[in-house]
Amino acid sequence: MNNKDSINQNYYRLPRLDQITDVGLYLEQTAKFINRYLIQFDQAELTTSMISNYVKLKLLPNPHKKQYSNIHIAILLFISLSKSVLSLDDIRFLLSFYKSDNDFITFYDDFCEKLEQTIHDIFNDGIVNLNTKEEDKLVDSLVLTIAQKIYLDKYIHLKRHS
Repeated sequence: MNNKDSINQNYYRLPRLDQITDVGLYLEQTAKFINRYLIQFDQAELTTSMISNYVKLKLLPNPHKKQYSNIHIAILLFISLSKSVLSLDDIRFLLSFYKSDNDFITFYDDFCEKLEQTIHDIFNDGIVNLNTKEEDKLVDSLVLTIAQKIYLDKYIHLKRHS
């Protein structure tokens, strides 16, 4: 299978903060908006109860007059994608570095760029030394994923205790 032929790399896109509506969306609208993006990353749907729980767990600021802003939506997109490799506690720790909205905006837009570029590079054999046999490609990808997860866990642990 040729990755270039079988994968539309333009499919994996996240909205930048300035592309997310800031009119304020209600809970159900927020979930629907986010799920339109999560589906392309094969992530589980975000439910309204999950959003409410993230607010209760202080992963997400309280909505203003029951409406979620573009910052809320960006945080929810980040949480939804990150929770496949990080615990909610680790996500909270990472988010704690971005105290102001401006800090988070820069972080979020950079996160989107890097994620999209990395996906593009991987599908174009730019990161993993993919072999010709399909099963070797799978093993190479699995090994890279495990190694990255180990590194990320160790880095977060060291950062927490520094």
